[in-house]
Amino acid sequence: MQKLVKQLNALPDANTGKPVDAAQIILCQKQLCENDFAPLPEEYAALLHHFNAFAWNGSFLYGVKPFKDFFLDLVGENMLAFHPLPNLNVILGCNEYDYLAWNCADASYQIIDKSDFMVLNTYAGCADAVRHILKIEDDEYL
Repeated sequence: MQKLVKQLNALPDANTGKPVDAAQIILCQKQLCENDFAPLPEEYAALLHHFNAFAWNGSFLYGVKPFKDFFLDLVGENMLAFHPLPNLNVILGCNEYDYLAWNCADASYQIIDKSDFMVLNTYAGCADAVRHILKIEDDEYL
């Protein structure tokens, strides 16, 4: 996770939200549960302690009630996405074509096509999935 944080901090022209605390993440988890969405994975919650939302080069990582209008809110964006299996998935980010989602049934991060919700790629770890949605290489910007 530290390598990913270092890499995201080095991205030119990236916009980052202020980190969130545990109470804000707990409130977000409660709101996701109340709306029948899957919970946030621990790795992504840890990332929110560094970046409460992230925007770079047309790609976004969602945050917990981020403070600027161009950042996207986790709960709000999940409500707008109309994922066919919201109780098994929570969408964490997007780019122009795909969503980054966590599937709690498989305990995996997934890249999902926005148009038909077909799973395109699956990742065991948060860092590789985030790099995919942001379109950066593993060693780029280090």
